Amino acid sequence: MDMNAIIAQVVAGILIILLGIFIYRHFPLRADGKTMILGALFIILSLIVSMFTVRIPLFGIDSLRIGFTQVMLVVGGSLIAPGWAFIMGIVYDLLGLLVNPTSFPFLGFTLGNILVCVIPSLWYHSSKTKKLTDHNMMMAVDISLVILCILSILFIVVNDEVNINSSAVPFELWMKFTAGFICIAVSSILILVLHFIKNKMPQANLHELTNWMMVVLLIEVCIQFGCTPIWLQVMYGIPWAASLFVRIVKACVMIPLNVLIGYNILKVVRRIKA
Repeated sequence: MDMNAIIAQVVAGILIILLGIFIYRHFPLRADGKTMILGALFIILSLIVSMFTVRIPLFGIDSLRIGFTQVMLVVGGSLIAPGWAFIMGIVYDLLGLLVNPTSFPFLGFTLGNILVCVIPSLWYHSSKTKKLTDHNMMMAVDISLVILCILSILFIVVNDEVNINSSAVPFELWMKFTAGFICIAVSSILILVLHFIKNKMPQANLHELTNWMMVVLLIEVCIQFGCTPIWLQVMYGIPWAASLFVRIVKACVMIPLNVLIGYNILKVVRRIKA
């Protein structure tokens, strides 16, 4: 482990400790059997789903993962208190190392798993004080998808070559047009689909949907665009820009899918829980 990785481990460890202090200071842990069962259930579901994750070698990045493990953790975190969500993230990370062992544990990824569980819990537990309307939250999701599409196109335009299997391959004009068209088409279709669902949805369920959209968006920005690309560069030398590029393209598809899949799971669990 080089010095940068050691520094990253220390920084991530300090951030985990500070986050834990904040969580348990403002949201003291209370014994709750139902919460413990819910947390354990979604940890198990996340571990099962992680076995079906697909790894795609793209632009020289062999560890780009396409799967729905994260959405299970987000749903689980949305249903329990922040203190339990913090524990849920740690337990999932530890069990994940046993199910899918790596060379050595990295606290940066542990922090990411904790945040995936804690962010939705904090969002829902502070919902009574939020002043955002359903219209504003829906607009934020639309704007975010448009920005992601624009960023994807910018990356496509400025890169004249891509790295595939450690070899530089020219990114030809027709490839740029094709990739740009796909980004625009996918983003546009999915925005229209989300609005179609919103318009057909009863008003009573609309607030739950827009809250879930905001949670998915926050997770994508904080984890997929923030933490993970940094940790991948520190640990494996994957260029930050290359990692961010493929994640932006991936997000154009995964954000709407996570919204649709996660919302329906959340709705079913809340109905059973009630």
